[in-house]
Amino acid sequence: MGDFGLPCKVRQLVREAQNVLSSSSDPEVIVQTLTRIACLLPNADNDESADFDDDAISGARREFAEHHYVRFCDFVVQKLDFDWFGKLSKEQRKCVDVFFLNGVYHEAFILLCRHVNQASPSFKLHKCTSLLEDFIRQHKMMDMIWAQCRVPTGVSQSQQFSQTHTMLWDQLITLLSTFPDRMANKLQKQNSQLFYPQTYFKILARDTMTVLHEIYKEIKASRDCVVSFISQLIGRICLQGHTATYLGVLVPQFVQLTHSDFVWCRLCNNVITKIPDRCLDYVIEYILQNVPWFGMVTKIIGDSILTNQKLAYIMTQKILLLRHYQKDLILHNTLGYLADSPARKHLLIKSLKTLLEVWGDSSAIKHTSYDQHHYITKAVLIALGHLGDKDVQEHKDVLMRLMMSGMQAHLDSPSMKVRRLGMVLAEALTKVIDPKGHTLKFEYEDDKETKHLKSLLKPAEDPGIEDIESILAQFALEDEKESNKKEIKSSIECDEVNTTEDLDSDDDLEPYDMSCDTKVSKTTSPMYIRDCMQGLITQDDPDRIEVCLTVAEKLIRANPDDLREVCVEFVKILLHLQDSHAIAGFTVMRHSAMVAVVVGYPVQVAEYLTGEFYSRNYNIRQRMDMLEVLAASAQELSQPSESYHVSKKTTTSVVDIKNTTVEEDSSNPTHWKDIVQKRIDSKTRRFAKGPSRPESVPVANRFAPVAGHFFFPLIKNYDTSINTLNLLDQDYLLLGRLLYTLGVVMYAAINAPICHVMARSLLEFIWVTRYHSEGFVRQAVLFALSMVILSVPPHYLVSDLQSDIIESRLWLQDVIEKDPDAECKKLALQTLMILETALKKELGGNMDG
Repeated sequence: MGDFGLPCKVRQLVREAQNVLSSSSDPEVIVQTLTRIACLLPNADNDESADFDDDAISGARREFAEHHYVRFCDFVVQKLDFDWFGKLSKEQRKCVDVFFLNGVYHEAFILLCRHVNQASPSFKLHKCTSLLEDFIRQHKMMDMIWAQCRVPTGVSQSQQFSQTHTMLWDQLITLLSTFPDRMANKLQKQNSQLFYPQTYFKILARDTMTVLHEIYKEIKASRDCVVSFISQLIGRICLQGHTATYLGVLVPQFVQLTHSDFVWCRLCNNVITKIPDRCLDYVIEYILQNVPWFGMVTKIIGDSILTNQKLAYIMTQKILLLRHYQKDLILHNTLGYLADSPARKHLLIKSLKTLLEVWGDSSAIKHTSYDQHHYITKAVLIALGHLGDKDVQEHKDVLMRLMMSGMQAHLDSPSMKVRRLGMVLAEALTKVIDPKGHTLKFEYEDDKETKHLKSLLKPAEDPGIEDIESILAQFALEDEKESNKKEIKSSIECDEVNTTEDLDSDDDLEPYDMSCDTKVSKTTSPMYIRDCMQGLITQDDPDRIEVCLTVAEKLIRANPDDLREVCVEFVKILLHLQDSHAIAGFTVMRHSAMVAVVVGYPVQVAEYLTGEFYSRNYNIRQRMDMLEVLAASAQELSQPSESYHVSKKTTTSVVDIKNTTVEEDSSNPTHWKDIVQKRIDSKTRRFAKGPSRPESVPVANRFAPVAGHFFFPLIKNYDTSINTLNLLDQDYLLLGRLLYTLGVVMYAAINAPICHVMARSLLEFIWVTRYHSEGFVRQAVLFALSMVILSVPPHYLVSDLQSDIIESRLWLQDVIEKDPDAECKKLALQTLMILETALKKELGGNMDG
């Protein structure tokens, strides 16, 4: 038969079959007709056909697949109703299924998905869903993907690419990546377990891996294949949010196969390189987070970073500067990959310089969170660990210059944690640049965090390929194994200690308890306040200074009358007292003594301290001491006095003594009545009874009359600018501490008549500093605002302070959304909740959200 007659004969056979299927209801006729057409399927099991000879069957199948397959399958799907399909037996129904499971796979998949989407709940929907389940279960998706990657004989790779890429690939990739969502939306509660994302994407990943094995065989046989379809499919699935499920199957096998096989390395490199740019971020991030060692990353990615600009941007900019992660593995893999090849080493040097510039930028320190800055510090330390001696000598001057400028910015930070990061990095950098010379050494607490930072200078080691599958698949179990090892080790050590204790038979004597012993001093303690002041002025007798400072608070509280004339002088002595002799507990004792003086005579001493705070001849530490003393004194004055507590304790003790006397008088003849009454009371249920505790005795607030002396002198001169004090510029540490102190004083004056005036003044101060560049100051502003809300009655907030409160509410919402400091966000959320609670309480819950 000529080529011109073959298409006509195929077309005629298909039309006859459609006519028979449309008119006949006999199962035997239906099966016979379907069997005749099934011989034309591209993947038919039977090569024999009654309508075509052996020479023409291949051409007939090609003609049917290209021009008639889709229309005939669509016709069969339209006939899928219970009346027509229900007449067929179980074996006869396979004649229908074969058209979708052995035909043109991508056309069958697209056709079934379209009919599922369009069909209403019916037998046809159920049958199409069942066919899709068989399609997935029988791994027809693998055949479909392999058909897109295979290049037919006689067709070049460029021709294959130009013919298949376009709408078909886009349609297939979209269907494959969104298939679980489509089925869930359509089937809802009747959805199949096989269509769930966790199940579906694992099957699809295994099918993809099988196709890659086939491609590997083709490459070994020097035949062309196309991997672009797989690359685009991987990227689209990761873009849809199923990265962990899908790549969790592929990446462990990539690691194992690329360990010693160069062909697999090239294949994986091509797959990764051809992933679309908009999807590449998710794939690279997962690889860097889950591959155990950067050498394995090199095997998978290769030198693709040198030719792929998007990959270079992700690994040198986005991961290092724009994001932060809790685990260090992603930094080890990223920087280790850059350092693993001489061809990529220049990217490591460039990234290190960029990291140091950002690390030392004072603006970046202020406007980024601590977690982000800590992450950048770890990145710099890991990069330093990968530098060779030649790299260090070549770039030593630039690294030192960047470190010195950044070190100053860190030491100027009010946060101790940020300053410590600068110290640790400066020590590490000087150690790397000149390991045998002089290195920097700072004084800071060497805790778990600093030890971990220092350990990052050592590059990660190759864990080996042995049991690599278990390392990747059971990564979460490593911590449990480590904890078990520690428990075994600790139990062995305990056994050794117990054995040692059993052998030490001479250590049976118990030591005396000397915790209550007092230190014997040759200097006698002063008995009067003036003698104590004189002893504190003495410079050459450290023992006398220590004794006087130890008893200072006790003397002040015991002799308040003797303090009246010398209270200001006493505070002045304590304020200028320096710890020149390293006295134990010096700071605490000095602070307690100053608080005792302020509590004794608050007006005189508070006026002195608030006035001296803005004077010239004081350093930052002394000004901080003034604020701390004023805050602590305000808190103590706002509490009930000690005499109230003493009288209460005395009353309680008298009652206890009386009760004890009655109980001990067992000779009383009515004693048995008391016992019976107690038993009755213990077994009697009462729904109401008298007061179970004595009524509270009202006590006057000692701070209310003097609150203005603590508050207004401190707040009125905040914009003062002198040589040693500029709160609105470089002295932001003092500014933050001042705001905290004003907040404490504000809360101590709660319910005082002057509280309303103080609240308005503090809100005006807050408005000036609420957009300060330092996170520490913004935290203090939020604290002060919360104290205003807690101290002022709610009705005053919604009346006289209504406009301020509305603006505060909007500002708090803005801080929660945009502030870079995590602690500021947390405080703003807490303050907003306090404000909402106060307003709802006052307005009766009728407030707009």
